[in-house]
Amino acid sequence: MGYIDSGKQEGATLHLGGDRFGSQGYFIKPTIFTNTKPDMKIVKEEIFGPVGVVIKFEDEAGELVYFFFELLFSQVDRMD
Repeated sequence: MGYIDSGKQEGATLHLGGDRFGSQGYFIKPTIFTNTKPDMKIVKEEIFGPVGVVIKFEDEAGELVYFFFELLFSQVDRMD
């Protein structure tokens, strides 16, 4: 949850998720942040989990471009 807290504290907007999933382990719900900046921890560091960030920047022609970065979904089959 440290990365989620860091994103909020550094001013990113949490649009989806950000909560724990289940009561065991270190699972979180799929999470998306917007209004991020390149110097934020959630942008600079690799997060192992379903966390994505949307980065807005200008291209060479001065056009606004949105980039969706670092979203990983995985499925784990568990035997109970």
